[in-house]
Amino acid sequence: MRGIYVFRSGATELYRSENLITTAGKQIIANYLSQNGPPWCGAIAIGSGTTAASTANTRLEFEYYRATMGARAVNFGGGAGGTHRLILKATLPELLVGSVREVGIFPGMTNLAAGLGQSTLVSNATSPEGWQYYNGSAWDVINTTPNTTFNRVGKDCITMPATATPTRYRLPASGLDFSQYSANDVFTFTTIWDTNKPTSIEIRFVSDSSNYYAYNVPVTDILHTTTSTYRVASIAKSLWVATGAPSWSMITSIEVIAGRTSGASNLYLDGIRIDDTDTINSDYSLVSRSVLTTPITKLTGSEMDIEYYVDV
Repeated sequence: MRGIYVFRSGATELYRSENLITTAGKQIIANYLSQNGPPWCGAIAIGSGTTAASTANTRLEFEYYRATMGARAVNFGGGAGGTHRLILKATLPELLVGSVREVGIFPGMTNLAAGLGQSTLVSNATSPEGWQYYNGSAWDVINTTPNTTFNRVGKDCITMPATATPTRYRLPASGLDFSQYSANDVFTFTTIWDTNKPTSIEIRFVSDSSNYYAYNVPVTDILHTTTSTYRVASIAKSLWVATGAPSWSMITSIEVIAGRTSGASNLYLDGIRIDDTDTINSDYSLVSRSVLTTPITKLTGSEMDIEYYVDV
């Protein structure tokens, strides 16, 4: 069984990449063929991760968009060596912007976790989201230029200077509910730094100014060792410690506080996810994954099709 992802803009082929069928994917396909499981090919997901594909993968490294499989066809004898080719297609919408580094097939739009929480993108850390900074007395409109060099998730990423006086940035939210996620589930962050590495990073999930969960994240756990290099870091929910009496069911903002002992640095935040990792249902896991050798840039203003060829 051989699968290939093909990216198209209209009738023009942009790129193709062979896939790796995961261990869970083989089980899902077998269960479907024996009528003991859900359809195996309900959605295509894209992400920003670049870690090599493995048969042990159960999710993309950092998924930021998932599209319903909109068309299916069979080309009898049209595959490699005269095999039959199953053709599946999903479409990325016109307004979606991002850099496609990884792609995968899932049984459906439902996230892979079968627990009460659903894995989801919390923030794509772009300027239109309404990020703010603390000016010393109040929260104000963000005072830095969004970065368009390091971004992969969305049109840009948030620039957060790290100085001897730690800088505070926040994303206001209308009541995020993380109460359904267990202590073993993870928040996943995508970050980059340049010039000098920040020496302190604190992340808070805030109910109000006096009640919040905070974690002083070791920089080795969230930042790449090399300057200007993308890092995907997953950190267990259990590590956040309560100040006051916050509630995971009512998070009104997410704060990032960055500092550096001396000198200055820039921390760039590209995305935040929460992933249910301890109640994985193999029926809804990742079926196939491919990491692109050359990334595809999805620009606003036009749709992009992703076709998946399976030769059998």
